[in-house]
Amino acid sequence: MKRITTLILAILAIACTTEPGGGISSIENPKTDKPVSVFGETVTVSFAATAAWKADLELSPEGDWAEIYQTQGNDGPGKGVVRVKISKNTTETERTAELYITLDGHKRELVATMTQTAGENKSAMSEYLNKYMDERLVNEYLWGDEY
Repeated sequence: MKRITTLILAILAIACTTEPGGGISSIENPKTDKPVSVFGETVTVSFAATAAWKADLELSPEGDWAEIYQTQGNDGPGKGVVRVKISKNTTETERTAELYITLDGHKRELVATMTQTAGENKSAMSEYLNKYMDERLVNEYLWGDEY
């Protein structure tokens, strides 16, 4: 009877320590509350996994502006690292990349969201104002040659 009780307690202890969400914990995303640079950058996301895993990205808007550049530790349990390379944003639209991890035998889980700010909005009015001010400075500046 003592062995059965010990076995039941051991099973309960293992069940209680299983990570919620499929075995992913200790997620570190440096862009949790910060936008990705409009000029692009590589973001490194790390986490602990209880099994081998695969990573994939969902991009909004769709395209080839971000990619998984490198993965480490995906062949078994332990620390996992995913590097996501994000290109310069030349559009006037904010973009979002969502990193998903699928552990062997578990459902796909969202691990990190990275949001990139919109590119420069260069309107015809601002171009006109820049040209106008440039002409005024050239003509009215006392040291025009130096300008």
